[in-house]
Amino acid sequence: MYKMLVLDIDGTLYNNRHELTPRTREAVRLAREKGVRIAIATSRAFGGAARAIKDLGIDDLLVIAGAGTSVWDCATNEELCHLEFAPELARQAIDFFRGHGYDFWVVKHDGSYYYERKTPNNRAYMRTFGYEGTQVDFDGWDCTDVCKLVVITSYEDEDCKKTERMLDDAYPGKFFAMKVWLCMLDVYAAGAGTALLPL
Repeated sequence: MYKMLVLDIDGTLYNNRHELTPRTREAVRLAREKGVRIAIATSRAFGGAARAIKDLGIDDLLVIAGAGTSVWDCATNEELCHLEFAPELARQAIDFFRGHGYDFWVVKHDGSYYYERKTPNNRAYMRTFGYEGTQVDFDGWDCTDVCKLVVITSYEDEDCKKTERMLDDAYPGKFFAMKVWLCMLDVYAAGAGTALLPL
């Protein structure tokens, strides 16, 4: 007997139209009837999972957010674990991607998104994922409580790998990057995912 069902949001809990279908809702209901606890595991920041949390309407939902940088127990509304970029490390990542001309977003744990340049890539990202984001000047910007950076590369798989290598060459062992979509890397402080260890 399974004790927990862990679901990603995009492409698992939600379909490609960002909808929770009646079939998925029913499958989750049946699992709960059998005593299975439901969890969400997502690369989204906790605040970015708010709609999925509301749509499921499960009081004792466990949410593993930001690729394991934050773990929440919705039954107690308690954050069990929390990892974030040190502000100086977030600044290094921002400066690195700015210096190399990448379009990117900075995501805080509350789910707020920040970008600097209104480019076609950034507008497409907003349209595709339904995020509104706030345009800011990253010079002197508050780098606290950063969950991750979302970096837009080209659609070539090799470009994602090249970007990861460049970042690791510049800052060995300080960051963890993973390709999450066709042309996007999520970049975390090294140790992302270790928020789960104390559980």
